[in-house]
Amino acid sequence: MTKEELQQKLQFIQDEQITKHLSVFVTTQTTGLQLFNIEADDIGDLLKMFVDSIKQKLIDVDQYSIVDYSTTVLRDNVIYRYDLPENRTMQMNRMSEVLDIQNPENFNADETPIESITGIYVVIRGEMNQNIVLYKHITAVDKTYARSSFLFFKDNDMFKRQKENLLRISPAIHMIMVENEILLLDMKKLESALGLKDILVREAERDIQSVVDKRLVTDNQFLKKACGKTSMCKKLRHALTQSKVILKGIDNEDIVKFAKSKRGKLQFHFNAAKDAFDIRSKAEAERFIKLLDDDFLRSELTQEDYDSYDKECMS
Repeated sequence: MTKEELQQKLQFIQDEQITKHLSVFVTTQTTGLQLFNIEADDIGDLLKMFVDSIKQKLIDVDQYSIVDYSTTVLRDNVIYRYDLPENRTMQMNRMSEVLDIQNPENFNADETPIESITGIYVVIRGEMNQNIVLYKHITAVDKTYARSSFLFFKDNDMFKRQKENLLRISPAIHMIMVENEILLLDMKKLESALGLKDILVREAERDIQSVVDKRLVTDNQFLKKACGKTSMCKKLRHALTQSKVILKGIDNEDIVKFAKSKRGKLQFHFNAAKDAFDIRSKAEAERFIKLLDDDFLRSELTQEDYDSYDKECMS
């Protein structure tokens, strides 16, 4: 999905001729999706708040591009498309499930403490089977613990104490699902909350095995250590799926020959037969992954090799 395609799919939310409906679901530490039953008078205000937030973040701006999460290390001016459909998190799966709920169970604060809420799922539907799902991870900052403090609200001419804990619903959006495509909008929140690093590491283990199967390395120990970093997991996956070194089927012998001919940044150890890499440190493993991703470039001006941080920065 491109930025232009996304913006087109979101147009219905700002079309005043289209009737839209909003519903809010919550999950807790022990329960699945439940309807957060909100008074009708407040639904319209919530709808406007989220429409304005989507317009501000995704529709009325052009300074971003949509990139694949598993292969891109860029952080600035990007929105990640979650491209690991077989490894969707529980929260991602619930974003799909919430669209199929016909007779929702209401959240009951008398039975389940409001402070146990962990996630909010906002569904916006249009007239022509249009829908989007928004997800927000809930932390302690989003809750007000009225029972342990003194909060007052005005009731006629008197101020009364609010004794029930409160949930704050803000316009912040962490994920959005549009036509079953999930976009990650707030990586700082999501990487830790959803355990995305663990998913990348598991994917990297399979990628490392494919390198071993190619007999390009003698051991995978330090490759596994290097892929403890998400950036290296992504680089290895990018190398194996998009790098011309792999896509063009360059022989192991030619890769080794190229590495041996270089100096400076490209320092490697090889096996006795000189037909495979004998990686002996985490730093050497990182250089190897960058080599596969064709990250080492040659400057025509200085006639020196340098490490491109990410070739996408140069495109």
